Amino acid sequence: MAVEILMLKHWNGAWKQSFAGIRPCLLSAASSEFLSYSGDINQRHINLMLSQSDPSITITDSLDHLNGNEFVEMMIIDGCFLLELFQRRYYMYQDSDQANDPITNMDFMIQYLCHDLLLLENQLPWFVLESLHRLIGKNQVPLTMLVLNFFSRLSSMSRYCKGYFKHTHDEEILHILDLLRSAIVVPFQKFESTEYDNALPHATALLEAGIEFRRSSVDGIMNIDFKDGVLTIPQLAIEEMTEPLFRNLIAFEQCHHGRENKVTSYALILDNLIASSKDVVFLCDKQIIHNWLSAEDVSQLFGKLHCDTFTVGFCYGGLCAEVNNYYQATWNKWLAGLKRDYLSNPWKITSLVVAFILLLVLTLLQTTYTIQQYYHPHQ
Repeated sequence: MAVEILMLKHWNGAWKQSFAGIRPCLLSAASSEFLSYSGDINQRHINLMLSQSDPSITITDSLDHLNGNEFVEMMIIDGCFLLELFQRRYYMYQDSDQANDPITNMDFMIQYLCHDLLLLENQLPWFVLESLHRLIGKNQVPLTMLVLNFFSRLSSMSRYCKGYFKHTHDEEILHILDLLRSAIVVPFQKFESTEYDNALPHATALLEAGIEFRRSSVDGIMNIDFKDGVLTIPQLAIEEMTEPLFRNLIAFEQCHHGRENKVTSYALILDNLIASSKDVVFLCDKQIIHNWLSAEDVSQLFGKLHCDTFTVGFCYGGLCAEVNNYYQATWNKWLAGLKRDYLSNPWKITSLVVAFILLLVLTLLQTTYTIQQYYHPHQ
């Protein structure tokens, strides 16, 4: 795990002390609180975390050399590192001592850490982080704010993280990945559980059928809506961290029975809309996608994400049905063809009007001549 490697290199073996006498040598705005409470991190906390853990969870084969206490000790060491990392990032502009910090002042290092922390197999139970966070003191920044502030520095995650506190959250947080998932799915206003049996045509095909695309201004990337032939979609920022984020969120939904397939449903919708680089370019022009990658890479992204997944409880069944009904209506396609071929720019409109007037004039002349021939056949 890269987090553990970085921790060992950065702290140069400072955590190799006996567990009852852990002495954090971390220099940050919260280091004094860690030092003052380090004496309390002892067997009592190990027993407490063992009592809170799920008895159905067992140590994997790669860790079978550890007993229960050693496994919890490892989690606490990782948890202390993560809390200090989040604290450093939160106070980085307030603490002059961090000017030479190789972690908080190197953007690529933060991106590597974020990638590692998103992996489903690297998730640390949330109650471990909470238990350690309570040792710092009462008047501290909430743990959720520390974590979301850390991930919000990535441009593709900033919108999710900043909107988290605008909504109420009923579900218990399981780990960091679950928190990020909540930040994405909680603003989702419409939820309907249906079977996935009604795929959408791709974006350019819908455009040819007269469906208009608009960027939505509502909170939450999942709030896609369709009304009166207009498909409104919130903007999605796509960069290098987008694929690992969605891939691990989908894997989490597939593995945990208590989380609906909301992110999986969203990935399916985007895979329907994006069939080629032309669809990506079109959605970028409509500002529905803010893209830092190539159009070809994005066109393949969402198809790979939901490969080998099984979607029970598709969230956009009603939306797909409405869009497909509009798409299949012959009148809408004729009207869209008229607008595209004859009304797409002022010159085409002008030529159409002139042709219509000329046709009308010629028709009137022909009618007048016919009437005149009827009443005055010899003239």
